Amino acid sequence: MAMGDLAGADAALEEFDKFSGFAPLNIISSASFTDFAGRADLAEENFKKTLDATGQLNLRLTDANGKFLTAPWSR
Repeated sequence: MAMGDLAGADAALEEFDKFSGFAPLNIISSASFTDFAGRADLAEENFKKTLDATGQLNLRLTDANGKFLTAPWSR
C-alpha cells in the first residue's frame, strides 16, 4: 500500500480468507488502506462492514473508526 498499489494490498488481504474468523481483520485492514489511499468513501463503507462482521465493538475497532470519522478528509 505504501507504494500506492491499493489493488495489490487488497489482493494480499485475500490470503486471510483461508482462515476462519479473520474476516473482520481483513475488512478493517482494507478500510485502513483505502483511508490511506485517500478513498474516504470506500474506507467508510469498509468500517461499516467491519462493525457488521464483528457484531460487537472492541477497542481497536472503536479507535480506528473514531480516528477515521474525526479526520478532516473523511467528511
